[in-house]
Parts: sequence; structure tokens; C-alpha cells
Amino acid sequence: MSDPFSDRFRVGASIVSARPVFTNRVDELARFRSAWDAHRASLDDLAALGREAPRTNVLHFYGTGGIGKSSLLHRLRREFDEDGIARASEVIDFDSPSVFDLEEMVLRLRACVGQLGIRCTAFDFALHFYWSVAHPGESIEMYTAKHGVLGRLSRKYDLAADMESSVMDIVSSVVESSSVVHGTTKLASAVHRLLIDRARVKHAIAECDDLPIFLDPTTAEQSIGYLPALLSWDLQQAGNPPVTVFWDTYEEVQDRGRRQEKPIQRICFLLPNVFFVVGGRNRLDWAHESLLGELDYVGPRCWPGLAETEAASQVRVGDLSERDSDTYLSERLLVHGEAAIPPAVRQQMVAASGGWPLYLDLAAQHFQQAMAEGTADDIQGDVPFSALATRLAADLSMEERAVMRGAALLESFDADLVRAAAGHVADGAVMGLLERDFVKRDVLRVWPLSLHSTLRRALRADTTSWDSWTDIDWNLAARRVFDRLAERAARSNDTRELRACLVQGLALAHEFLLPVDWLSVVARRLAGHGGLSGVRDLGSLKTPAGALSRLCQVVDAHSQTSFAEAAKPLDRALLDALSPVDRVWVRSLRATALLNAGEVRAAADAYSDIISDGVLPSDVAVHVHTMFALVLLKTGRFQELVALAEHPDSRVDLHRVLGDVTRYHARWDEARSHYERGLADSMASGDLGLERLYRAELALVDGWTGRSDPRLRKRPDDEDASAWGAVTHLVAQALFEAGREPVEAHRLLDEAAAAAGGYGVTEGRVDVAVARGFVAAVHDDGPGLERALRAVDDHVGDTGAHGFWVIVLRWWSQDDAMAESVDWISGNLAARDAWRATLERRRPSHGRRRSRPSDD
Repeated sequence: MSDPFSDRFRVGASIVSARPVFTNRVDELARFRSAWDAHRASLDDLAALGREAPRTNVLHFYGTGGIGKSSLLHRLRREFDEDGIARASEVIDFDSPSVFDLEEMVLRLRACVGQLGIRCTAFDFALHFYWSVAHPGESIEMYTAKHGVLGRLSRKYDLAADMESSVMDIVSSVVESSSVVHGTTKLASAVHRLLIDRARVKHAIAECDDLPIFLDPTTAEQSIGYLPALLSWDLQQAGNPPVTVFWDTYEEVQDRGRRQEKPIQRICFLLPNVFFVVGGRNRLDWAHESLLGELDYVGPRCWPGLAETEAASQVRVGDLSERDSDTYLSERLLVHGEAAIPPAVRQQMVAASGGWPLYLDLAAQHFQQAMAEGTADDIQGDVPFSALATRLAADLSMEERAVMRGAALLESFDADLVRAAAGHVADGAVMGLLERDFVKRDVLRVWPLSLHSTLRRALRADTTSWDSWTDIDWNLAARRVFDRLAERAARSNDTRELRACLVQGLALAHEFLLPVDWLSVVARRLAGHGGLSGVRDLGSLKTPAGALSRLCQVVDAHSQTSFAEAAKPLDRALLDALSPVDRVWVRSLRATALLNAGEVRAAADAYSDIISDGVLPSDVAVHVHTMFALVLLKTGRFQELVALAEHPDSRVDLHRVLGDVTRYHARWDEARSHYERGLADSMASGDLGLERLYRAELALVDGWTGRSDPRLRKRPDDEDASAWGAVTHLVAQALFEAGREPVEAHRLLDEAAAAAGGYGVTEGRVDVAVARGFVAAVHDDGPGLERALRAVDDHVGDTGAHGFWVIVLRWWSQDDAMAESVDWISGNLAARDAWRATLERRRPSHGRRRSRPSDD
């Protein structure tokens, strides 16, 4: 809450006028009104159930320091007071140590009720008796005069006279009024003497069953904490007039422990017809059953609105909207009645604040001083104020401060990561910090916790606090959490967690110049199945991490099939900034793009150059050698390929290579066996890219044999599948439908052809042509088979690849052509018989279905 005196006497006050501003809190005001209405409606239940009634008289606003809770409470009090109906209210701020004196608190509550002008007979009589025991010789008036706020309230509402009048009503009904000497000291003594005749006193306040227990001299000094129960009775006798007490800075109560909180909570329970609005930094935990013994009234039965399952009475005070933030700044500083802060600067301030009112207030003060110094034109609106960090750190232990600063390194985190960042701290400090309100929670994130963005910037910029971190501290913390991210990535198979490790690891490596080795491995794992979406470009090529982030964006923006085109913008500056391993990755991606585009000879040269350059990282080596082997596969050099794959020093993916070889030979059981072993290995290692590849290959086997529906091979979450994978699954499904539904098969192949053309998947286009030939051959569609043969032959002429498919299509047309260019592993005749047998098994067994009309 802004201070009018500091506004008045701050540097720049003579140039620009500052004024306190309450920014619109529509939701909070609505919650206050609805809670107040619910409280008033519950008073009927209170009359029926008495002390056993659940309490609905507490509304708690909690939130980060500087978020505007105090301003909100004062605004709510004004709204309450301005209703027009006779009512009483009081703001009690626990930031003042004096309010922890229970006598002062009880008298403050009595002074609040005194605004109503009602008689509090039971309370006043019991209080005077207590006073005669606890403060003999000292009047209540003398006591209140020595306490600042209480004394002012006492004088304002003539508290002593009001209470004396109530007690006189009782005393005069028991003894002759002429025999009573007025004056609170003597009146207290008279009350004490009067209790000799308890029967007559009880008759005077006949309906207050609780009063007698307060009139026992042996327990009088214990009664002060329970006197609010009598005040509640007095309010009930007066018809329960509206009374609201606002308790501010409640975190001071919580920080002092349960012993101090116990009598405060008791007051709320014993005054159910008074509405308490509490403002603090932490949630109220009174509904926790585990607190039994520490507080008098606990559990959801006592406080249903504070229970975790409902928490209707716990309201988090959140950040301001951009509009409200701009309004605040516009009205906070004025020159000749107009907003002093220009719109462009306000926009910067609003963006930097993240909606945090404390930041907005500090930014306004900063601008006011700049105007006084004549530097307002040069001011930047996104200054990170260390006062934000100082304000919050004041409430934290040393270890909790370390946890908070460690958390500032991370965009999001969980307990494990922030513990690693903080270093050697107790687990209790970690969990204590994570329960603070400035730690935000988003269950949709991989790691759901984060610090307010404005606080993160302030913590990172803080160099003036006595416990601020040095550059060495930040570097050590960054290294600790960076290593923990590497450990998490190494044992994770979850795409979202791997991506989160990569994003935060890149940011740390870029800022603190850390090595990118494990980051490159993770990036390649994610690239294999399109998992790089969301990896941001760090905007700089000055570090390998910055260059890797940009490369990830390029890979994500284009599928591997079009990487050759996408890689053209990769200028020399980017390539030079990449680590040596990442430069090799770029070359392998370009070579793979060439292969997928049908430029087989160029791809072979590219792979050969990479292999000949020397030692490669294991995952890159397997990829490059396997892709080089696939060049042999596409050119029909099958026997050479098998010998290469089975060599003891081979670094190819054996299951993939042998699975492809046997598939091209129509040896379906062998192919299925190789692919299933490869699938099992990929799933065990968490390589989602390879898993999807093997699923697509198995779908093709299912499609060719018609043994099972290829759709069963797909993962349920295949939205990240590669372009090649999408085309392959469509072709597999068309092959499966070939013998049963040729019209549907051609429709699927039309869709596959469109996808292959859109993605530039040359291999996909030849697969579509071969599949069309198979559908035609199954239904003895000679013209259709001939068109498919011409399409495949044209492809072979353009690329020099897949010549063996021309031979297979001729075998289906009963042409026994042989080709020396195709090195079948079991000879021409065995391969021919296997492909013809596959065709015969798929022909319709009963009649012939009408195929799609042939195009001339």
C-alpha cells in the first residue's frame, strides 16, 4: 500500500504528484460480497446449533508480498463501511507487535463493537471482574491511554464510559445505585465485591449461561482469551448487527508459531457472528486434522471453507491484468492532472512487472526520480528491482533463500531440480520454499513449479542484498542443476521430459558456457520422431548452445525429407558456431534428405565422406552407417549389404537392414522377426523415432501378407510421426485392402500419393506406384499393372534406385525377366517364386470384385 508521506517527500514530488491507487480487483470484491452474504445467511444455523455449528466467518486472501493484499483489505473495509446500514469494522495489522498482547486484542475488538452503540453487558461485566483480579488499582481507562492505537480508539468511541454504563446496569439492579461509586477502578472493585451474592448477579444476566465461569477469582486470569464468547452473546442479544474485522499481515502470526496463533484462532471461533477477513502470504491450514493439540479448533468440520477439497474461503490474490497494470501506472503519477509516464514506457513497465503491484509501484518511484533528475527521456521501463527479492527474502530462512535463488535459474522445476540448484540444503527448506505463494503451479507442465517471472529477473539481477549470490555462486549452481538435467535425460524415455531437459539445458549452457555434449544427443533423439517442437531459438550464435538451439528450430520447421531445402539458410556463421558433433549431424541430415529425395548417388557420396572423416559419436555412427547400407539396399546390392551388416565390426542397425532385405525378397516371416526384435530394442531404449520406424515397417509386412490390420501397429499418439511414416502407413493399409476392397485401396493410395508429393518423399511415390501395381495384379487388371510398371520404370531412370521393383512387377505380369543388376540373395528364381506366391495368396477366393476403372 502506498504511503502518502513518502509520496509527498520523495525526490521528484515537486515536479510530479504521486497518489495512492487501488486497481480494480473485480474477482476479489465479488468473493468478499458472496462470502459476506453466506456468513449472514449462516447465522440462523448458528442460533440452532450453537457452538457446534461449522464456522463460515473467515475469508482469507493470501498471496506474495507486494501483490496488493493490504490495499485490498482497506478497499474492502471502505466498501463494507459505505453500505449505509449501521455496522462496525476494524483493521488490525499484525505487523504491530502490540496486537499480540491478548488484552489489547480483546479491547480492540470491544472498541470495534463500540461503534454500534449497543450494550455489551455480559462481556463488560466479566471484563471488569477480570480487570479487578489482573490489574488491581489500574483502571481500563488508564491502561488504554498508554497504548497508542487502542487509546485513540478508546477516546474516539468513549470506550471506558460505554463499558461503565453497561456494568452500572447490572450493579444497580443488584444494589442501590446510590451506594456505587463511579469510576472504572472503583467500579471493578465493586463488581468484585458484588460477586459475594452470585445468585443476584446470575438473575441480572439470566440468559447468559457462560457468564458464571468467568466470575471465578481462581481462574479469572485465564479467562481473557475466552471473553470473545461473551462478546458474541452480547451481539446475538442485539440482533447480530454487521461487524467485520480485517486482520492484515497474518504471516507474522504464522511465523511466531502455533503458541501465538492459538488464541488468535480461538477468537475467530468464539465470535462466529463477526466476519473476519484475513490477509497473509500463506494459506490457512486450520482445516488440517493433524493440527489437533496445536490449535483448539481444527478440521473440516470446524472450518469447511478452509478445507483443501473446497477452500471456498481461501482466495489467492493473483497478478493484475495488463489493463489494470496500465491503469495503475496512469493514475499513480500525474503532471497537471495527466498521466506522467508515457504510454510506451508504461507498456515496458507492464510487461516487465508480470502484473506484480509491488514492481509497478517501484517502477513508478523510479520514473518519478528520473523526472527530478531530468533523465526521464532515457529511462528503461524493464528495470529489475532488487527490492523485490529483498522483500520476499526477509520472510525466509537462509536455506530457503538459497533454494529461491537456485530456482531462479530454471524456467520450471520440481523439488529434485531445485534441490540440486540450491546445493546442500535440508529437504525441509526445499519443501518450505515450494509451499510459498510466489511459487506458481501449472499441472500441464512437465515440471509444474515456477517462480514469478518478475521475481526471477530481480533475483538474477540482485547484487546489493547482503546474501546475494556472486558470479561464482551462480556458476556453481548452474553446473549442479545442468548435471542433474543430464542425469534425468539419460534415464528418461518420455518425449516431453526430454524436451524440457533440452530447453532448460540449452539456456543454462548458453549463459554459463557449459558443454553441449548431452544436449546434442537429446536433440538427435527428439529429432528422430519430430519431438523438437517448442525448442526456442536463443537468439545468438556466440555459443555452441545458441547455435544448437537454432539448428533445432530448422530441423523442427522441416521434415528430414525437405531438410536439404531447409538447410540452405544455414550460413557459415551458424555452421562455425556449432560444435563439431553437431556439424556432423547437419551433414548426415543433408545426406538423408538427398537419399529420401531419390538422389541416391549424391547421398552415397555424402555418407561416404562423413564415414571417411574419422571417429563419430556412437548414435551418429550407427545412423550414418545404416543409411549408407540403405543406399546399397535401394540399388539392389543385396548380397553385399548382408555381408556388410553381418560383419563383426559392423555399426549398422542389423535388425533394420536385414528386415528390409528380407522384406524386399518377400520372405515375410524373417522380415517380421527382424522388425519385431528391432521394435523391442527401440522400446527398451526409449528411442521413439526408431520405434515408429519399426512399427511402419511391420505395418508394411502386415499389408503385404493381409494377415492382420496394419492400423494395429500404430501408436495411439502418432501425431508426431514422420512424413515417411505417414505415407508408409497409408500404403500398408492400401495393400491390406487390395484383395477385398480395391476401390478403398486406390483411395488410400491417392491420399498417400498426395502426402508423398507434399512432403517430397520420393521413396513414398515409388511405394505408391508398386502398391497400385499389386492391386491391379490381384484383380488381373493388365492396363493398371502396365501403368504402374511405367511409373516405377520412370522413377528408376530418374534416380538409379529401386530397379528391383521393375523386375517384381514384370513377374506379376507373368514375364520371367531377369536382371543382372539385382543381386538377389537366394537367386532370381527363388525371389520370383516368393513374390508370385504373395500375389496368389491375396487374390479373391470367391468371385471378383469390381476394380476401379482404368485410366487410359
